[in-house]
Amino acid sequence: MELIKLEKTASGWAVYYHNGVMVGDIQMDVDGYYYYWPIMKPGFWASHFMRAVADKLDELNAPYDKELEEYFSKQESAKEHSTNSNDSRSVE
Repeated sequence: MELIKLEKTASGWAVYYHNGVMVGDIQMDVDGYYYYWPIMKPGFWASHFMRAVADKLDELNAPYDKELEEYFSKQESAKEHSTNSNDSRSVE
């Protein structure tokens, strides 16, 4: 049994607890990452519920993490190449 269920909405995903109660939304913020926005209700959430939400966020954010990692890796590589090119100039 899945602990949470997601339903696609216009702005992201509605998050439902396994009993069918909507507990929040997952939406992309301006930084490009998805975040969980809980519906504020009195009570508590067990760690296994929060872990299920965190795992889903990690899954949704993984492609963007990879894209950023590749981008900054290329930037660092270009910077190193530029620095090495400057070191090879002769000093007169």
